[in-house]
Amino acid sequence: MFLVKRQNGRRNRTGMFAEPMDTLLDRFFGDWSLSQDRPEMSSPALDLTESDESFTVVAELPGMTEEDIELSVLDDVLTLSGEKTIEDSPDTKRHHTERRSGEFRREVRFSAPVDAGKVVAGFANGVLTVTLPKSDKAKARTIKINK
Repeated sequence: MFLVKRQNGRRNRTGMFAEPMDTLLDRFFGDWSLSQDRPEMSSPALDLTESDESFTVVAELPGMTEEDIELSVLDDVLTLSGEKTIEDSPDTKRHHTERRSGEFRREVRFSAPVDAGKVVAGFANGVLTVTLPKSDKAKARTIKINK
């Protein structure tokens, strides 16, 4: 069964913009073809918010556990990586799957320095929440003007 007919793994289109458009769509949406035996894991969807005190990253990681995820902060860049696996029972035969599995890696660069020593992460119901406090040098200060 196919959602989009493909030839050699690409959409069946011709023209000057076909290849660049396919590349753009695949980067944005991933490969949604149902013809794959086991689709590769794409980057997890995430939200990034900022307050005066911190940045917050929320990532959707359904079907994963804390042990499947690795987080690190270096030079104001949060790296989120991991691997999602799909376990097959030895007494069953897989005919088709649309669930994505495999390794992923996401990097988020922040617009202000963060205090890596105070980063807090929580994981519940397939949602990872990481709060990264801004370093003191990044926080706004009121400066008194002398007369």
